[in-house]
Amino acid sequence: MKDISPIVYPKQLPNTKAWKNTSIYVRLTAYGKCYTCGASVPFKKLHAGHLIEKLGCAAIYFELDGIRGQCYRCNRLLHGNKAIFTLKLIDEIGEERVRELHKMASKPKFWRKNELDEIAERRGKYIKVIKYPKLK
Repeated sequence: MKDISPIVYPKQLPNTKAWKNTSIYVRLTAYGKCYTCGASVPFKKLHAGHLIEKLGCAAIYFELDGIRGQCYRCNRLLHGNKAIFTLKLIDEIGEERVRELHKMASKPKFWRKNELDEIAERRGKYIKVIKYPKLK
């Protein structure tokens, strides 16, 4: 049977519970450190930075392998600090997986509401099991 769940358009993705839970999870697992420069950053000031620009790449929007906690400077002012991000990520997950993420990003993806609900629920469960002393 064909999926009849409504499509969520790319511009709406930042406002979804799926993204909010993904962002919280990524920032929690950063444990207060920027992935690219190593700066100590309070939880509420951390960003969930993407290896590959989100705009036009909805397929990798929620791919945890390509998202890490970053400070404002690296994520916004340095546009993700991509060179360092890429080198560190290759060391962490391997060149093949990084190439796979780039390949995925080049394919169009339209998220359905039920897919986003599943992501939100799964990430919500991840958040509950992480032990973090205090969200500052």
